[in-house]
Amino acid sequence: MLINPEITFAFRCPECGKLTFGDVSPFKLIGEGRLLFPCECGKSTVTMEATGKMDFNITVPCIACGDYHVYNIGKKMWLSSLNILTCPKTDYKICFWGNEKDILKSMEDFDLQLDNVLNGLDFDNYFKNSEVMYEAVNKLHEIAGKGNLYCTCGNHNIDVLLKPDGIELICKSCHAKGFIYAGSIKDLRSIGGLHTIALNDPILSTNKRPDKEGG
Repeated sequence: MLINPEITFAFRCPECGKLTFGDVSPFKLIGEGRLLFPCECGKSTVTMEATGKMDFNITVPCIACGDYHVYNIGKKMWLSSLNILTCPKTDYKICFWGNEKDILKSMEDFDLQLDNVLNGLDFDNYFKNSEVMYEAVNKLHEIAGKGNLYCTCGNHNIDVLLKPDGIELICKSCHAKGFIYAGSIKDLRSIGGLHTIALNDPILSTNKRPDKEGG
């Protein structure tokens, strides 16, 4: 039985939203006993520990629920070209483990997951304009993925709540709130110009309704 000498893994930091990649082999992990793989922001870390012969635990920070989850990594995990670890509370994919090429392909597919979810649900009777909301959520996902959704208090862990006419943002640290309206074509044009969203920043107007409706 051939075990891959080295595998790649990737996780998205729940604090800054950036992707972190790492490489590890079972032999190095056995030799070290414990390895840490922090995000470059320094606010979250994947921890791997040897618990027995070819048996390991991996602790992953969860971008979905904010907790840390522990998974057991046995021989089968090292043999497979792709493993996906999910949040036990939300079933959200939080860590990709295996061959680098397969990981990158899986993550590309994962970027479409939110689109498929929104398309599969009947939001027409809930949102003021479901198409505008769909585009707004995609834009917010893009901004967060670049680490550009945060609060001026320094926290990057922002709760996102979908409302009929927009998206409410709440800082999980200081509880500051912002609101991005997503109910009209004019709202969509405003959203399209956003590259950074910082709660409590007076320069931004994410919590202010445009004076006049458009579209």
